Amino acid sequence: MKNKYFEKIIEILEEKSGWGSIDKWRERNISILSDKIKDTSGIIISTQTLKRIFGKVKSEKDYFPNETTLNALAKHIGYPSWAKFEDDVDKNYVQIPKNKAPLLNNEVKINPHSIKNISIAFSILLLITIFYFRSFIIPPKIVIIIPAQINTAPTTVKIKYSVSRTLGNKFYIDFGDSKINKDAPPQLLNLKNKEISHYYPFTGIYHISIKQGLFFTKSYHILIPSNNWLRVLDGKPKGLRLGNISENKGYLYISKSEIENSNIDTSFYQSDFSLYRNYNLSADSLQISMKIKQHYLTQSNSICNYMFIYFYTEDNFFTVKYTDTTCFSNSDIGIGKDVVLIGSKDNLSFMGINFSEWKNIKITTKNKKLILESENKKLTEIPYKSNLGELIGIHIFYSFDGMLDDVTILNSYTSKLIYKENFDSIVVNTP
Repeated sequence: MKNKYFEKIIEILEEKSGWGSIDKWRERNISILSDKIKDTSGIIISTQTLKRIFGKVKSEKDYFPNETTLNALAKHIGYPSWAKFEDDVDKNYVQIPKNKAPLLNNEVKINPHSIKNISIAFSILLLITIFYFRSFIIPPKIVIIIPAQINTAPTTVKIKYSVSRTLGNKFYIDFGDSKINKDAPPQLLNLKNKEISHYYPFTGIYHISIKQGLFFTKSYHILIPSNNWLRVLDGKPKGLRLGNISENKGYLYISKSEIENSNIDTSFYQSDFSLYRNYNLSADSLQISMKIKQHYLTQSNSICNYMFIYFYTEDNFFTVKYTDTTCFSNSDIGIGKDVVLIGSKDNLSFMGINFSEWKNIKITTKNKKLILESENKKLTEIPYKSNLGELIGIHIFYSFDGMLDDVTILNSYTSKLIYKENFDSIVVNTP
């Protein structure tokens, strides 16, 4: 999937992120980019899809993303659509110029100022090399200690840190919540204090990073737990965190009045339901069942109705994306770094379901296998190798307005009840 458009957007993403060549990006970088694309475009592109776009996942045939994915990439870099981005590239794409004419008879033309210019350029290159040597080859040792116990949101967290050497550069800490908390820009560290406090108003998983100037970064994740579900109406111009539901219907949902009063662009939006907490359960021993449904199903040919579940773990992650029966080619299943199944390449027709009616789904991990069921019928069983680690977050995304009910989490080996919610008496996380 190499053409000038993708080469250009990869070049822009490399420059925009500051992470260097995309070939050297790790799983964490791609996960953060996926979150940023969601923030800027209102559309989720899974890490598996991004890997395929970047050529990190091999396939027998060329992979080409769908229109929704292309538009999300374009919006992330400031374009209204992929078509507009292609048009701009066509008009401004820079070709390497050829020599106007070859030199004759071994003729060599020398600019009288070239020697001076070369000397200046060499001096600048030498200074940059010395700076890079100090910042990269001998980087400082940075240690961050996250408290083992953190109160539910909103809460203030005390973070301890130490830095072995500074080399004259200043250090800044980014608490990972600047996009949702305007009072949380990167903060200059006082290396003598060894401790800093930060207020997190909302539940979630945040990536804390320490930066030395613009070149050295070390990242950690921090879980800000909640006892209750968080509801978010996600779309343009910005997402809206919602409080308690005014009319209890016995399931989790976003009401029509909340959508109408939000000033959100209703041509496309998402219903987000999430619960971040210490489940005290390995994601390798998980059995979760739930009932799902959607109020409004778009008939647009360019938008696929979907329900996407992202399981956050201490060491890894896994994802399951269901779609309606007409566009299961947009579904996918990802299990850490081991397994990536994408509907456009693999046969995932079993991931297409009828969202207009309540459906019972079950997701189980046991004996290093991911088992998916719907209406008590097994859909698939997928083996994997990597340990997933402790479950710390469940995030569910619906295109448009979805509904959730009867969530039950068990230990898949012992059948011990870990969590249960039927939403008969709804209390949600209040912003």
